[in-house]
Amino acid sequence: TLVRGVFYGQIDETALSDALAYGYAAGLNDENVLYLNSEDCKDYRSYAENTTEPVCGIGVEVVQDAGTFRIVRVYENSTAQAAGLQVGDAILEIDGQKAENIAYLIALSRLNQSEGMEVNLTVARGNVEDATQEAQNLSVSVTCSKLDIGTVTGTLLDNQVGYLSVMRMRAETGKETESWINTLREQGATGWVIDLRGCGGTDEKAVA
Repeated sequence: TLVRGVFYGQIDETALSDALAYGYAAGLNDENVLYLNSEDCKDYRSYAENTTEPVCGIGVEVVQDAGTFRIVRVYENSTAQAAGLQVGDAILEIDGQKAENIAYLIALSRLNQSEGMEVNLTVARGNVEDATQEAQNLSVSVTCSKLDIGTVTGTLLDNQVGYLSVMRMRAETGKETESWINTLREQGATGWVIDLRGCGGTDEKAVA
């Protein structure tokens, strides 16, 4: 009441309601609680539908890391690879919005859009924790395209940690998971992270 009585200007009621809902969800301090406005919901539904074959996107796997989305894998022959994106790059902005203000699932939906859709990224390259090495910020535009990938991807992280990302549940998922575990063990993995965030789509023969 006080704000409406003294505020000078027009109040955008939709933006105000969204901000209140965002704040309420954030105030619960539970990473599993997320508010989606109408645009975010539309993006996520599009992403969920895109988890069936064929998959489209720019061709990267990301993890959330201190207010950024760190690239942990770049697919071979993807548009991300053609644009020069590299493992270790930190995505600071997606289409002009700061990464720290984007929920993980929404980031996935924006990096995996329909074929032909363009995604504009600002990425930091370099070891930002090393005072002797200055991080380099780059602006990169990447077009989403069809991706020829399996249901599971993997990579070896620091401290001999094997990282597996399960993107979809299909009949072949169990064998793909076993294959990645064997491959990463040969590379020295002794600990494991199994990432099921954003995993969508199953079939009647799905194996976990």
